[in-house]
Amino acid sequence: TALLVLWAADLRLPVRRGAWLAFGGFLLGSLPFWIVNFARDFATFKTAERFGGAWTLSDALGQLMELATVLLGVREYMGMPTFLPWPLALIVPGVVVVALAILLWQALAGLAGRGHGIEWHGTVLLLVFIALTLVIVLWGRFLQVPRYLVPLYPVLAICLARLCQVVGRRSAVGAALVVVVICGSMGIALARTTVVLSPERRAEYRARRTEEARLFRDLEAAGLTRLYALDYWLAPRLTFDAGERVIVALPDRDRYPPYPAAVGGTPNAGYLFRAGVPTWFEGSLRALGVEYRTTAFGHYTVVHDFTAPPPAEPRERQGWEVQASIALEPAAQAIDGDPATRWTTGRPQQPGEWLSVDLGRVVEIAGVAITPGRVEDLPRGVRVEGSLDGTTWRPLLVLPEIFGPFRFENGAARFDPAAPLTLRFPPARLRHLRLVQTGRDPVYWWSVAELSVLIAG
Repeated sequence: TALLVLWAADLRLPVRRGAWLAFGGFLLGSLPFWIVNFARDFATFKTAERFGGAWTLSDALGQLMELATVLLGVREYMGMPTFLPWPLALIVPGVVVVALAILLWQALAGLAGRGHGIEWHGTVLLLVFIALTLVIVLWGRFLQVPRYLVPLYPVLAICLARLCQVVGRRSAVGAALVVVVICGSMGIALARTTVVLSPERRAEYRARRTEEARLFRDLEAAGLTRLYALDYWLAPRLTFDAGERVIVALPDRDRYPPYPAAVGGTPNAGYLFRAGVPTWFEGSLRALGVEYRTTAFGHYTVVHDFTAPPPAEPRERQGWEVQASIALEPAAQAIDGDPATRWTTGRPQQPGEWLSVDLGRVVEIAGVAITPGRVEDLPRGVRVEGSLDGTTWRPLLVLPEIFGPFRFENGAARFDPAAPLTLRFPPARLRHLRLVQTGRDPVYWWSVAELSVLIAG
C-alpha cells in the first residue's frame, strides 16, 4: 500500500536511482527478518488465520474503543481505572480524533481537486495505513489484547505531529499548547507505570527478582531445570531471567521451538505453577491415570516425578450401539474407525449434552478415550457414567473443567493437543457408558471423531 501511494506521488519513482538505493537499504536493514522467514516457511506472512468466536459490529467497535484507551495511555489495561479523572481522561483521545478529522478533511479536499502535492500523498498514506490496520484487526477478530493495535502507535504519533504543524501555521502558541497537553497527559501515565519512576514498583520488582533468584537456585539443587508452564507470560520471562540455566517452556504455544524440545527431551520434566496447582490440572492428570509429586518453592509449586499409568488397551467395538442427545450427525460416526468423520452437537457447548454407548453385554472397563477431531471441540467439562441396564446410572469420573489431552511419554505427562482425551477410572462392570458434557463454551461445539473404551491391560 505504501509503495502504491508513493508511486502515485511520483510516477517516475521506479526509474529513480534514489528509490533503488532506498530499496537496497531496506533489504539490507531487514536482512535478519528475511533470514528468519526463509528458515521458517515465511511464518510472518501467514496472516489468513482468524481468532475463533463471533462478534457483532457494535460489540467489535466497542471492544476496539476499549483497546484504544490502552494504546493511547488513558489506562494501564482494559477494565482498569483511567490515569486522569473524568473528563480529563478524554484529552488525548479527543486530540487524536481532532488530528484524524483534520487529516481526513485535507485528504478529501485534495481529492476534490485542490491539490495533490507531496503533503497530500503523505496524508493519504497515513489514513490508508490506519484504515488497513483496523480492517485487519476487525477481520481477524484480533480484539482480545491491545498489542494487535501497536502498528498504529507510530502512525498516530505522526498524525499528532501533523496536527501541531497545522495549528502552528496559524499560531505557534497554539501548537506549543497542543504539545504540552499531549505530553503532560501521557507523561502522567508514564510516571505511574514505569518501574524506575515508581518506588512501589521498584520495590516490587526487586522483591520478585530476589524470590526468583532463590527459585532458580532451589530448582537447580533439586534437578528440576526443564519445566513446562501454562502461563503465556510467565514461561519466557523465567527462562530469560534464569539465563537458560532453567528452561521453562509452554507445552504447545512456545514461540521458540528449542525450548519445548529441551523440556520434552528430559524424563525429569515437570510443571511450574505460581500460587498453587489448579484443580483442573490435577483432575486432568488423575483422568490420565498418572501419579505425581508436588513440591513448593516459595510462591511456586512444581508438579513432577510422574508415575506411568497402569496399562490399558482399547476394547473391540463389535456389537456397539451409540445414541446421542443431539442427532445433527449420526452418532455412529463416533465409533466408525474413521477419524475424518465425527459426531457433533453442531452448536456451542451447553451442559446436559450426552453421548452413550451400549456395549452389547456386561464387561469390565477401566476408562474411555475421546478423539475430538480438533482440540477446540473437547468438552469443557465431563461426567462419565456407567449403567448395567441403561436406566440407572452411577458416576465413574467427574471433571468439572478440562484443560486438554495429555499423554505419558519419556517419564512425564505431556500436554498434546493431537492426543486423545483419556478418562481413566477404577475398573467397573457395566454394559452402558454415557458421557455427559457439563461445561459451556460460547463458540465451539462438542465433537467426537473417535471413541474408544479401555480395558485393563
